[in-house]
Amino acid sequence: MKILDWLHSHAPELAVGVIALVGLSAIVGFDLEVPRFWYVFGVAAVGLSPLGFLVGNKVVSWLYNPAWVYLIDLDARVLDGGIYRLPLEDFRELEILDDDEFVNSTYDLTQLSPNLYVGKQVDLEDMTVVGTWRGTLDDRELTRALRAVHECRGQLQDDAQRGFILESSAFVVVRRATRNTVERIVELFEDGSLPDSGEGIERAVDQELKDFGLDDASDSDLSDLVDDEAIDEMDHKSGFDFSTPEEPDADRNGHSESAEVSADV
Repeated sequence: MKILDWLHSHAPELAVGVIALVGLSAIVGFDLEVPRFWYVFGVAAVGLSPLGFLVGNKVVSWLYNPAWVYLIDLDARVLDGGIYRLPLEDFRELEILDDDEFVNSTYDLTQLSPNLYVGKQVDLEDMTVVGTWRGTLDDRELTRALRAVHECRGQLQDDAQRGFILESSAFVVVRRATRNTVERIVELFEDGSLPDSGEGIERAVDQELKDFGLDDASDSDLSDLVDDEAIDEMDHKSGFDFSTPEEPDADRNGHSESAEVSADV
């Protein structure tokens, strides 16, 4: 089998060699006279043939050859495989087996591109490959899903556990934080040390006193801060005399009256 494959792959080179040998034997055997031009050309061609063969093979290997078919050996249960490059004729000779290694028409290879296929358990000696049942996912999809499972079991599981703990204990966390905050505020009120050292309340009190004209009232008497016109207006509205009472006059109707106090025995 390998000899036939080698002969099939090197058929052009073998044909050229046979033609060269036949021509050389004809010239030597029949003692033909070859012109100088063709003699020099033949010797140069024979001498440069090895170099041209190597260069030609290298250049051809760089060219795209659509006759090659690439077969990926991928099994989701093993996560190990390889890739094979087969001629189109050899690929057509592959027998597609089921999971029990029997030929089954319902099993097929997964085609990713015109010359790229996915199978498993590739055996080039027996020219067999295990395919995928058409009613299930192929190994490529299963491998992708398995990778997602590994990712989920890793970082995503840790994140999910933390999220579950926070969600289940959210009420306790909020209640505890609220309680600590309230206790802290109560302590600040009890100590008289608010977060702004009471400056906010002090400014509000000063502004309120200023609106009523009571700013800087610490060194002044309340009567000094009250306008006389305001007192007269209050007298007029209420009928009471809010002015400072004066000493009573001792003379009434031109007579002087004296208060006598006697003690009855």
